[in-house]
Amino acid sequence: MLQKIRNKSGSVVIKIILAIIGASFVVFGIADVVRIMMATPPIAKVGGAKITFQDFYTRYHNTINELSRQHRGAVPPQLLEKLPMTVAEAMVKEAATDSEMERIGIVASKSLVANAIKAIPQFCSDGKFDPALYQNQLRAYGMTPRAFINNMSKQLRLQQMFAPMVDGAHISETYLNILVNTMVENKVFDIAFIPENCVEVPTPSEKKLKKYLEKNKEQYTVQEERVIEICILRYDDIKKTIPVSDEEIAAETAERRETSVAQEKRTVHRFICKTESSGEAVKQILLKRVSVNEALKQNPDAKLETIGSIGRGVLPKSVEDSVFSLGENESFGPILMNGSYVVYVVSEITSEAVQQSNNKVSADELRADIQGRKLPVLLDEMKNQMEDALAEGKSFAELKQNFPVEVLSDVPANPNSDSLKTFGSDITAAIIAAASSLEEGADSTLDFDGMSVMIRLAKVIPQHVPPFDDIAEKVTADWAKSTKQRLEIEWCSNNFTEALRDSKMWDDTVKKTKCTSQTLSVSAVDLIGGKVSQNLFSSNDLNGLMLLKKNQIEFKVAIDGRVVAVRVNRVERNAASVLREGNAAQESNIREKVSSGFTSEIATLAEQSIRNLYNVKIREDSINKVRALGHDE
Repeated sequence: MLQKIRNKSGSVVIKIILAIIGASFVVFGIADVVRIMMATPPIAKVGGAKITFQDFYTRYHNTINELSRQHRGAVPPQLLEKLPMTVAEAMVKEAATDSEMERIGIVASKSLVANAIKAIPQFCSDGKFDPALYQNQLRAYGMTPRAFINNMSKQLRLQQMFAPMVDGAHISETYLNILVNTMVENKVFDIAFIPENCVEVPTPSEKKLKKYLEKNKEQYTVQEERVIEICILRYDDIKKTIPVSDEEIAAETAERRETSVAQEKRTVHRFICKTESSGEAVKQILLKRVSVNEALKQNPDAKLETIGSIGRGVLPKSVEDSVFSLGENESFGPILMNGSYVVYVVSEITSEAVQQSNNKVSADELRADIQGRKLPVLLDEMKNQMEDALAEGKSFAELKQNFPVEVLSDVPANPNSDSLKTFGSDITAAIIAAASSLEEGADSTLDFDGMSVMIRLAKVIPQHVPPFDDIAEKVTADWAKSTKQRLEIEWCSNNFTEALRDSKMWDDTVKKTKCTSQTLSVSAVDLIGGKVSQNLFSSNDLNGLMLLKKNQIEFKVAIDGRVVAVRVNRVERNAASVLREGNAAQESNIREKVSSGFTSEIATLAEQSIRNLYNVKIREDSINKVRALGHDE
């Protein structure tokens, strides 16, 4: 088994490296990605695991890049239409396999993983594993040893999972010969495009349209929508209402006249976490009064930044008051800042004498400073009172009668909501994420820089198929398109009857029916290698056409929806083929690749069977959010 791993490890490394490169390119520096990732629920739950929108988007983006390469930047819209579900299905299959491996106890020991990594040629120098080269290779691709080892462990566990199924699998010599010969063939197809108006689509009855809708109702299903109420408490508005007496201003003025004052300084650190749950985990560990380094060890996914020994005026005002109210080894947070959840912690408090500025400060500035110091206490009191009122059954509208708040009603919880767009992308994403986990009638409070936002789930509009009258126009158009294709295929069958019987009649049939035509030359080797770039047929259709014999005719629906007749004009020996007469080593190599493809197909079928066992439902509303990012255009 280990020898097999060594033989395949080079290709495994390339796949993992490419995947990580794609992920790094996608994740960093794209604001829209962060916004939608935070707001979108997991696309599916498999066993005890969730497939997050972040992981789905990374995979989707990499697939788009590969398709763009194959089609020279012009990916057919028909391929893109089904791509989100195709990618999601692939991820569900993988997650189901992972869950099944965990259930039955398939593991990859540390020694097995280490030996497999040491056998990878890219990490070897003079035939021996080179630790420095290993580290440099990973660093060059922005990868950590932990991530690479985890991926390698997964590959090894997959091999153990499917080895019993594929090791004994055998493809017959006869079928192997057919496939090998096909690999070195170049087929030239004649393609006839039928005239645009060769068929007339009848006017459908309402009964027929409703029957079509019933048969294809998944195509018209509207996903669940959540509608929320929002109550906004803006700190600046509250601050302005805080009363400040003349005596307080006078006392503040006298205090500032001192030429030297003792300024308190704090050594501040902050943990930056990707999720709120990760921030809460950091907070719970810090409550045990452990050091920041120890807290980081227990939460390696968090990022630790040491701000240093600072006085007031360095941190944002909304954070500063909270941080300077902390004692040593106390923490504050997590709070949402710039798309991350941040936990502040004070490790040391010192004081030093500083020279105070002699610049005069106006009464308005003094009043604002005093109000800023009073604000945190007032905010806590006000929030508690509002939460008590909500617990007693008060509505947001009733809160507005007693508190200086702004209330928004009937707000759709989605990124395209006009009401939510006014908050900015980060806050919008957090609101949508919170709304997705609420029960109807429940509320939640979110704290941001400069304001607190309370949300209440007003109603949930369940997934449904709209009434026929509301979508009759679209159903009619779809029925017409489907019917036109069916009639066009029948037209092809009727008009190409002679050509089907006698290949010599092809040219006469094309001329008589006024079809336009073209030729298409396809090499099986190029097709398998993803080097065929044309926008007429999908890869699956091309694979099927490659199995046709000379002069065989078939009718197909092209990617752009046109119906075409396809004939194999001639079969050529591929001049560029690696398989040449007398080159036994090259022929053996091709035969091994074909056999590997056969066993891979067995593993694919097994993976599908495991996916069926888990009966996973994919959230179409989540996967379709990927279109909002615009990377499928």
